[in-house]
Amino acid sequence: MASFIRLSEVANQSTSTSNMVNDSHPPIKGVRVLSGTSNAPTLAFLNDTDTGIYNVSPNNIGIVTGGVKRVTVDSEGLSVNGTLTVEKDIVASSNISSVNGTFSGNASV
Repeated sequence: MASFIRLSEVANQSTSTSNMVNDSHPPIKGVRVLSGTSNAPTLAFLNDTDTGIYNVSPNNIGIVTGGVKRVTVDSEGLSVNGTLTVEKDIVASSNISSVNGTFSGNASV
């Protein structure tokens, strides 16, 4: 059985003005977790364990839904696997391109 920490308790402990929390533990200064996988992301939900965030590789974060990586953030930037729906304008300071995809609507750079 996995053990869980309530983040609200961690937040309360890390704001302690003393050097020790509850007179026995040093305050928490960061959280380190396992890398996880697309099927079992490190940061997930109790009732939806294949949706969340995980460390794909060094300097590479993946966001998954239904066990499928949908968003990647790495040293190259942000990439989306699937449909990207935009509710407002996109402002680009460089070129916008599509690889094996299409654009619809009006676009200007």
